[in-house]
Amino acid sequence: YSNTTGYNNTAGGFSALYSNTTGNSNTANGNAALRFNTIGYSNTANGSNALYSNTTGSSNTANGSNALYLNTTGNNNTASGLDALYSNTTGTSNTAGGANALQSNTIGSFNTANGQGALQSNTTGYSNTANGSDALNSNTTGGSNTATGAGALQSNTTGSVNSANGYYALHYNTTGSYNTAGGSSALQSNTTGNSNSANGWGALASNTTGSYNTANGHAALYVNTTGNNNTANGYRALLYNSTGVNNTATGSGALYVNTTGDDNTANGTWALISNTTGAYNTASGLQALYSNTTGTENTADGMNAMFYNTTGSYNTSIGKSALHSTTGSQYNTALGYRAGSSYDNGYNNVFLGANTDVTGADFYNCIAIGQGVVCTDVNMAIIGNSATTKWGLGVVPASGNAFQVGTNSGNGNGAHLTAGGTWVNGSSIDFKDDFTALDKKEILSKISSLNISRWHYKGTGNEYHIGPIAEEFYQLFNVGTDKKYISTVDPAGIALAGIQQLVKENEESKKTVKQLQKNLEMQQVINEKQQKQIDELVKELQIIKEKIK
Repeated sequence: YSNTTGYNNTAGGFSALYSNTTGNSNTANGNAALRFNTIGYSNTANGSNALYSNTTGSSNTANGSNALYLNTTGNNNTASGLDALYSNTTGTSNTAGGANALQSNTIGSFNTANGQGALQSNTTGYSNTANGSDALNSNTTGGSNTATGAGALQSNTTGSVNSANGYYALHYNTTGSYNTAGGSSALQSNTTGNSNSANGWGALASNTTGSYNTANGHAALYVNTTGNNNTANGYRALLYNSTGVNNTATGSGALYVNTTGDDNTANGTWALISNTTGAYNTASGLQALYSNTTGTENTADGMNAMFYNTTGSYNTSIGKSALHSTTGSQYNTALGYRAGSSYDNGYNNVFLGANTDVTGADFYNCIAIGQGVVCTDVNMAIIGNSATTKWGLGVVPASGNAFQVGTNSGNGNGAHLTAGGTWVNGSSIDFKDDFTALDKKEILSKISSLNISRWHYKGTGNEYHIGPIAEEFYQLFNVGTDKKYISTVDPAGIALAGIQQLVKENEESKKTVKQLQKNLEMQQVINEKQQKQIDELVKELQIIKEKIK
């Protein structure tokens, strides 16, 4: 009707392009289509009142009654369906396909809505994509959201950067942002929770305000409501978790019953399946920590590792069925196939090697190292089984040595126990320096003054010994490194020095005795000579007496 210099325009229907003056390349089909357009160009309107209010907006496409009805200056919009982009005024680059799609949009831009009621309430939100009936239906100002599937992100209002793929995915989300939901009902109940990822039917379905959760698999983290920082991968992983945080579950049924337990890691089918409130546990392997409920800070690595543990804490088990029968034990360490597996162990036990074990329940402070080593009493340590013939600390034991320590002065100088059971100290001149001559007479004197007594080691039952007191020994001889201990070398050396002095004194005594013996023999000769003289005098005296008579 009002066209002046506009060209390449097509109008079909009452009042179509009625006000157009200089607008070009517009197409209007339907009653009042592009009714008020003046200078807008390259617009296409099909349907009654389509692009009715458009004045200067260009490159818009409207298909359907009232499509882009209120658009005035918005450009590059596409609307297909009854009331699609009905309220859009200045919004640009929007695409709406379906009745009421983007119906309330005013200035929001770069939105895409396909499906009845998709992004229906959007006003200023931008860069949203909605595919499916009522997808992002309630969104108003939320931006950069993607919803695919009927009811996906239906309740979202201001939440941004969410992705929902699947029927009712993120259905109740309102202001939560940075969430990703893939699968029917995934993150269905989420309202304000942020940065969650859910893939699979019912994944994180009950989550409301929990954030930073990741759920992959059918019903993974299904019951979670406010728990944060959880990761669930696998069918029904962390299914019943509600408020527990910082949990990681990988495998079908992993951490299945967990409710409020925190900081648990479960890898493997049914790992930590019975855990409820236990925290800081790590389970790797089929049914690892299967029965655990409230036990904390346990580590189980291997199929059936710590299978029966319920309340036991601070245990570490590595290997199939390691610590298998433990229920409430604490501070146990087991490494190897079925290590410590037979009994409900007590505490502070160490099992290193396949089939290492104890002979009864409630053992404590037991150390079993080596294949098949079994402790038969509490407070026992066994290294190596009956087939072991050589032990070495820092050295490969030499032939004939059952146990050997080191190779030099820094690690034991090769001291060893012979196969026959005799301890041998390193004593080569190659190991020694700073030699000092001894006053052996003084040594002997000190030995004689040393208190040697019979005594009993405290707390040892019936163990008695004969020997000196270490402190007195140290004070007298000043040897060793600690005044509370005496080495086997020093008493032997001191005894040898004392013996040498005794030998010396014995030799001197023997010389004296020999000289005295010689003197005695000489005196005996003199005595015999004198006796002979006496005898002769007596004889002569007798002769004189007889003559006198």
